[in-house]
Amino acid sequence: MKRSAGVIWVRESHLTQVFPKGYRTEDSRHRGEGAWSGVCSQGRSSSPPSSNAGGTHMSTIQDLVTFTVGDNLDKLITLDLRGQGMVKPIYEFARRNADMPLTMSAAQHLHKRLAEDRIVIVCTGFLGPHWEGLPKGHGADTFTFSGKLSPDRVRGETDGLVATAALARALDLGYRAKPVVVTEAEIIPIISAALQTAGFHVFAKIDDIVDLPHSVAVLDFPKDDSEAKGRARELVASLRPVAAVSIERPGRNDSGQYHMANGLSITPVVAKVDHLYTAAREAGALTIGIGDLGNEMGLGALQDACRQFTKYGATCRCACGAGIACTVASDVTVIGAISDNVAHGVIAALAYVRGKPDLIPDARLEERLLEAVASRGAEDGCAGLVMPWIDGIRTDYHKRLVEHMRDIVTYPQFFLELQRSSYEWVAEHSFQQA
Repeated sequence: MKRSAGVIWVRESHLTQVFPKGYRTEDSRHRGEGAWSGVCSQGRSSSPPSSNAGGTHMSTIQDLVTFTVGDNLDKLITLDLRGQGMVKPIYEFARRNADMPLTMSAAQHLHKRLAEDRIVIVCTGFLGPHWEGLPKGHGADTFTFSGKLSPDRVRGETDGLVATAALARALDLGYRAKPVVVTEAEIIPIISAALQTAGFHVFAKIDDIVDLPHSVAVLDFPKDDSEAKGRARELVASLRPVAAVSIERPGRNDSGQYHMANGLSITPVVAKVDHLYTAAREAGALTIGIGDLGNEMGLGALQDACRQFTKYGATCRCACGAGIACTVASDVTVIGAISDNVAHGVIAALAYVRGKPDLIPDARLEERLLEAVASRGAEDGCAGLVMPWIDGIRTDYHKRLVEHMRDIVTYPQFFLELQRSSYEWVAEHSFQQA
């Protein structure tokens, strides 16, 4: 979607006129300290203005716009392009216990934790058996999995990897935080290519990123359970992360097994990153779980919804029979139709909170990220093809999506200046935060 020069100009220069620098909401418990004040990239004020020129408390207008931006992003990430009917009930299950739209809630909590040189762990990567056979008709359900988990028959999927690079970019450019990506050894070449495309210097050791700007460490993690527990304790103690974000990671069920959406176990090839995630949470780090079904790490709060609304949620197809629902929970849970798109929604909300819309990838960068992961062998998880698609949805859609997200974040600033009285009326008479 093309954007007129006028809107770009508004996005870059009018934001400081709409809201003053350093503005904070009156209630910062569930809102980012710098929401709408992110235009001031250095520091934050602790004293909000008492009112605006129109006499309406600006915090009320801010709450209105913040809620609406988040709600629009949530609507975008929950578009059920497959028409399967699973997305809506699981999202509604998650939403009923949240005081804000899910994307905005995650962004606000994360914003409050971020600071220069602080570590954020990003857990990503979903390995599965390589597809076998040819389609007998139309649709991914006509394929069959080989079920053979030898290393040469395991592939990483595109979902989650593109958004991981995009999130790392937002953390770096928006906050100068230090991303540390944790995944399987098989996925390291793929995610490293995406991170380099996003502009990063990629290293295998954490010590290498301490003093280098725009750098990221990519670490593999043990697949042995006991070894993973020890490694988790070591990493949390040395990194002292302020947050851990999980994007499309397989999560263990009640029986300690890891599953694909089709109910088959992939436990032997999964790095047991759950131990790192839970150790970080126990040490006080904020945890954010991002997924699209309920079998992903960090979505433990949605396990009942996964069991109720998905085919294999309650009963899987492997020997454990305990279903695919993940039991590892997070402080904040965000769910939608495609995990990668969901994570982009969180990035867009973070860009809004920080006041830097350019933290959202543009269409060209999104395309380059997709091409980067596919060029290193990542496959579309639904089609089984090594193509720059995600979950069966082709490249052009994802390019349009990030541009829509930019519009959602920037247009309210433009219209607030044009139609302030309308915002004041709604804020005073009609708006109630759900």
